[in-house]
Amino acid sequence: MFGDSQTAGDGVPNTQRFSDRLEQKVPGLEVFNYGISGTGPDQQFLAYRRFCNVEHDLLILVVYVENVRRVCKRVIKARDPNGKTIFYSKPYFELVKGKLEPRNIPVPKQIWSEVSLPNELKPHVYSYNETNIFQQITGTKVSAPRLPKILAPLRSVLKAGILRFPGFRMLPEYNTSTTSGWVLLRTILEDWIRSSSCPVLVVTIPHCVTFLSSRNPTRYRVRFNELARDTNCHHYDFLPDLLKIPPDDRRTLWLDWSGHLSTAGHEMLAEVLKPVIQRIMHRVHLAVNNDHVGTGR
Repeated sequence: MFGDSQTAGDGVPNTQRFSDRLEQKVPGLEVFNYGISGTGPDQQFLAYRRFCNVEHDLLILVVYVENVRRVCKRVIKARDPNGKTIFYSKPYFELVKGKLEPRNIPVPKQIWSEVSLPNELKPHVYSYNETNIFQQITGTKVSAPRLPKILAPLRSVLKAGILRFPGFRMLPEYNTSTTSGWVLLRTILEDWIRSSSCPVLVVTIPHCVTFLSSRNPTRYRVRFNELARDTNCHHYDFLPDLLKIPPDDRRTLWLDWSGHLSTAGHEMLAEVLKPVIQRIMHRVHLAVNNDHVGTGR
C-alpha cells in the first residue's frame, strides 16, 4: 500500500491506521504500508521501483485527490522543528513527448529560507496550504484575513456557501481530461499500474473540504473512473460512502487541526475497503488455482 500522510496515518497511532485495521478485519491479510507523509504519487512511484521488493498479491495506490498539485511541483514549503519556514527540493517527473522523465535525481540537499529561495524556483513551490479556499477564489498565495473570535462562525458559513455555489470548482485540475496537472498525474498512475505484475486497486480519498460539504464540487471522480476503465485497474472512491453519513457526523471522521483522517475515519475506511479487497483477493486466488489445475501443478 502506497500513499501520503493519509496512508501513513498522521495524527493517529499506527495500530489505528486503516491499513492495520484491515489486517485485523480480513483473515490472512498482511499489509505492507509504504505511506510517506508529504509526498505525492511521483515520489511514491519512485519509492516503489526502488524499495518494493516484497512478494505481494495486490498493489494498493491510495490517492488523496489534492496530490494532483504535489506532482506538478519541484520544491516543498515546510517548517523546521523550530517553526521556521524552509524550502527543499523533491524529485519529480516531466512529460517529454508523452513519456515520463525523472528530474532532481539525486535530490539536491540544499535547504532554502524565504530570503534565499531562488526566484526561478518560486513558481514551482508546493505549499502546505495549497488548497486553501480563499487562495482558490482570489488566485493568490495569500491566506484569508483573520477574523475576530466573535465572527469565527461566519467563516464556516461563508465556506459552506462557497461550496454550494454551482460555479465553484475545487481543484480545477480535474475539470477536464486535458489539464496539465491531471495529464501528469494520470500518466504516473498509468505507468505504475502497467508496471505491476499483480492486480492494482486505486483508492481515492476526497479533499477534506469536499467531504465535509453536502455536495461534490470536483470532477475528480470522472477522471479516476476514466483511468480505471482504460487501465483495467480496480477503483474504490471513498466519497459516496462518506456522503451517506449526516454532515455533522462526518466531522468526527476528520481531524480539523490537520486535515487528516481521524481514528474514526481510518476505522470507517477499513470497514468499507474490507469487502472490496476480499472480492479482489478471491478472484486472485481463483485465478491462481485455475492456473495450477490447467498446468497440472
